Amino acid sequence: MAIALDRNNSFAIRHLGQLLEFIGQPEAAIPYIEKALRLNPREGAGVARGNLGACYMSVGQVDKAIGLVRQALTENPRIFWFHLVLAGALGLNGDIDEAKTEIAASLKLKPEINSVAAWRAWMASTGLDHPGFLAQAEKSAFAGVRVAGFPDE
Repeated sequence: MAIALDRNNSFAIRHLGQLLEFIGQPEAAIPYIEKALRLNPREGAGVARGNLGACYMSVGQVDKAIGLVRQALTENPRIFWFHLVLAGALGLNGDIDEAKTEIAASLKLKPEINSVAAWRAWMASTGLDHPGFLAQAEKSAFAGVRVAGFPDE
């Protein structure tokens, strides 16, 4: 409705993209998040770039994901899941030492998220437990951090 009323409502467009990501449709989410960033490059940009990076990782464009999540971290290095998503992308890319560094940075910020199970439980506690989203995470971010030695339990 908000987008129908204002097709340039960057807030609503970004949130529609995030919703698509969170129900396991990263490919459909990408154009919405990108459009929101074009319309308003500052509003929620760090989180939007983090989401966009996760989407690109989920569709197999790992190098693009790494660049976007690095930008997100430049904007806000205090968000632990940015570090884990970057670690996942780096792990999938074979950059194990750098992935381990990102895992360590995440643990410094949120020590209780010390395994894939803890990360998954945190996601569920924030409402990010849609089966489609978790299936995407399993094939991308979770798989990548496991390669870097992040434990399952």
